[in-house]
Amino acid sequence: MLKIYTIDDDPLQHVITKYLFMKHDEIHGYESFVDAAEALDVITNNSDKPADLPDIILLDLNMPIVDGWQFLDVLRDQGTGIKKDIHIFIVSSSVNVSDKVRSKRYPFVKGFYSKPLTHYVIKKLIDEESR
Repeated sequence: MLKIYTIDDDPLQHVITKYLFMKHDEIHGYESFVDAAEALDVITNNSDKPADLPDIILLDLNMPIVDGWQFLDVLRDQGTGIKKDIHIFIVSSSVNVSDKVRSKRYPFVKGFYSKPLTHYVIKKLIDEESR
């Protein structure tokens, strides 16, 4: 059973993603955040409670206040303080190749997908994470 977080400043993206994920029995929890700082607070406050942390985070890059890169930097800097191996998948409208290259600098980033997500991509993520 998987717990998913979506971090994206576009509320429509949350609706689409939740709809796609909720069609799968493997999902036991879904939370969405329009503010990356709020998601960081939740993760930090639960860093020693693996059951309360997500298995997967879908992260947008281009957001106001705290963007996806800043979110990744904070998680990287927290290091082993988080008691769960969280897999992050970037979901962005960016077509900039340098963003894909940059994302590979973070060992917990497991993939880079373009918006909008499709049922096929969601199924692939769930299948890979359920193994």
